[in-house]
Amino acid sequence: MLKTANVNGVELHYVDQGKGAPIVFVHGGLADYREFGPITEALPNDYRTVRYSRRFSFPNTNPPPGPSHNLLLDVDDLAGLIEKLDLGPVHVVGASYGAFTALMLALRRPDLVRSVVAAEPPLLHWLPDIDGGREAHEHFDKVVLRPSAAAFAAGDPHGALRVAVEYFAGPDGMEQIPAEFRNMLIANLEDWRAITTANQIFPAVSRAEMGAMSRPVLMISGGNTAAVHRLVDPELERVLGNAERIVVEDGSHDMCSEQPAVCAKAIHDFIVRNAR
Repeated sequence: MLKTANVNGVELHYVDQGKGAPIVFVHGGLADYREFGPITEALPNDYRTVRYSRRFSFPNTNPPPGPSHNLLLDVDDLAGLIEKLDLGPVHVVGASYGAFTALMLALRRPDLVRSVVAAEPPLLHWLPDIDGGREAHEHFDKVVLRPSAAAFAAGDPHGALRVAVEYFAGPDGMEQIPAEFRNMLIANLEDWRAITTANQIFPAVSRAEMGAMSRPVLMISGGNTAAVHRLVDPELERVLGNAERIVVEDGSHDMCSEQPAVCAKAIHDFIVRNAR
């Protein structure tokens, strides 16, 4: 059953299920609390799982995003929700934008975090210092970020969605993805607007700052993911030093949705080994 919590002046919808060690799931861009439903169903029953929708995602009806929006606002929302529900410290599982959010929570509020599972966080500002990264970053900016922002400015949100889907899923991506997944993307266009039209959506966390991580981290990568993530993930693994990392061989950037049983087992095994 969907519940609501008022946090930092916004309303967040969430699902709170089960009893046991608490796990909070943070979805990626163009998604909402439903993204992690298959994974929570595949986990053992001895967890308390909380899946919530970030401030601009379905079915929240908060004021629209502005150019000053930044991922750190989502970090503050996540901290506020954990405190509101008296959950902490928790295991935090994030995908893409949500993975970056989870990592930043662990850096800024380690008192609220037991461990982090991060599936391909977009630390794109590291790319220019990685061999081949500058070209990948420029390509991503040219074919995804700038066209998406231009489509929103032109009043064409569905054009912005098509740009994103074709980058991650191929030229016929909109026609190939399952209808249920496509409908979730459409329901979360305001989240994509927030990400692509912000002046600076991602905080410029340094390698030294990330390397000071004090909580156990499991990284999950897709074997068939986009170029930017193929470059960033090994660099993040190097910087973290003691992080664990698994590669879902046939997985794309959406490996958590594509192979929930594989990812659920990895999450469970990691928690048992490190931070139960």
